Amino acid sequence: MLKEFISTFNFDKIPIGPQAELLQDVELLNRYHDNNNKISITKKFTWSRGSYNKIHNTRNTILGGTKFSNVSEIFNKPERNRRSYYMMKYRRQLLSIDTELNRKRHDGSLWVEDVSVIDKIKEDAIDKVVKKFTDYVNYVKAVYNTDVEFHTIISNQSKHFMKYANKAYQKGNCFYILFNLNNIDKNNNYVSDRQQIYIIHSFDNLRMNIYKSEDTYPLAKIPCGNVVSIYRMSLNKLIHKVLKINTRWPDFWEKPECSFYYKPLIKGLKHPFIHYQRNPNSDYDDSHFIYREWDIDKWTINPNVHHPTTCYGSMNSLHGEGALDFVKYYEEAYTWLTTFRLGTTHPLNQINHLYYGDPSTNDEKINSFYFELIGIDSESCHSRLSDYNANVNKRNTICMTQCSDNIRNVCYGFKHDNWLIIKEKVSLDKVFKYKATQFMDIPEMMYAIDNTSEATNDNYYSNQSPDSSYQAAETIEEMLEWVRNNQQ
Repeated sequence: MLKEFISTFNFDKIPIGPQAELLQDVELLNRYHDNNNKISITKKFTWSRGSYNKIHNTRNTILGGTKFSNVSEIFNKPERNRRSYYMMKYRRQLLSIDTELNRKRHDGSLWVEDVSVIDKIKEDAIDKVVKKFTDYVNYVKAVYNTDVEFHTIISNQSKHFMKYANKAYQKGNCFYILFNLNNIDKNNNYVSDRQQIYIIHSFDNLRMNIYKSEDTYPLAKIPCGNVVSIYRMSLNKLIHKVLKINTRWPDFWEKPECSFYYKPLIKGLKHPFIHYQRNPNSDYDDSHFIYREWDIDKWTINPNVHHPTTCYGSMNSLHGEGALDFVKYYEEAYTWLTTFRLGTTHPLNQINHLYYGDPSTNDEKINSFYFELIGIDSESCHSRLSDYNANVNKRNTICMTQCSDNIRNVCYGFKHDNWLIIKEKVSLDKVFKYKATQFMDIPEMMYAIDNTSEATNDNYYSNQSPDSSYQAAETIEEMLEWVRNNQQ
């Protein structure tokens, strides 16, 4: 399937041979010329007849044309435009082509028109592209011990793309190469000059290695969830790369693009370099309210909205503009996703937003120096926890598993959540007792009010609000004891 798809590429629009880049440069320069002044080059690498006059006419047009508002404009307008952006860009491109023509003539380069030679160049280009993907498939098999799946999708049906993207996002350990069938003819053959290829790559069970500056051994290794990478590239760009021809035309479809989607272990945890994807129906710039009530395993990727904000730092190759070496790319991406250097890394999200509570619960070998540098802010931690987890019982469970006793004992939010849980339990107990007694046969004599009987004290603790400093440990114990003594 891989070679079959790549072989459908139309090479007619790509010049092949020593003249290749020159023809593209001339085509790009002709954007400044009107239809009657288009220039060209000959097969002997010289300017075609009449090119000088056409260049002169275009130069005069850029300088100001032939229409002037007054006599002084005849002199002033060309002087103003002589150093203008368009004039300087046109001059620079024109002289670059002229220099290259001189070099081709000096080197004795020959204009390639032999069909057999051109076919051989095309076949070599296809084989080089196939090898790039074959190397990636072998890499996935060796590192992740799984196979890469190949599928075709139709560009105007995003559900095809989403099916594979969300399977990787929700289940993990998925690797896909998708061939985008941009147009399909009546014979169900894919023909297009904008064929695209997507690579969907899973990074599962990542651990963030946190270093002090340039140290080589990490202070801590914190679990940081999963990430799905979606790498989009055009087949046209790939062919140009292997032919070593630069694509001159700025085009969205030609530019390689990579986006990363983060899935945390617990709602609200944030990767230092990747924001959550924004909710298209939300007015918030920060999309942290999107997933407040959602089950984390139901989170999906929405390709119809902007990609999540991502910070690559100094790893510029992750923008997708490299040599399209996929093995190298994903090795660098893994390093980027799992490396944080205190003091030199400037992230989107603070490193302590990667976890809740005490990080030593997830890394028993954490260096104590980490706490000296970062510390633990229990108030901020519980605030983030509450933003994403509205259920108090779920928050309590997270606190019990992700935090230590020492931190919980001084955590304002944890104590308040415990008070809410106890208050809710006491209220439910009263409701259950009422429903159990309202249908019982009660003797009529019990309705009589005995004014002589004395009221009894059930020792129920009446103050249900924690004190201002939330030092409520004794209060909680007294309420629990009352609940145990009054259960029937």
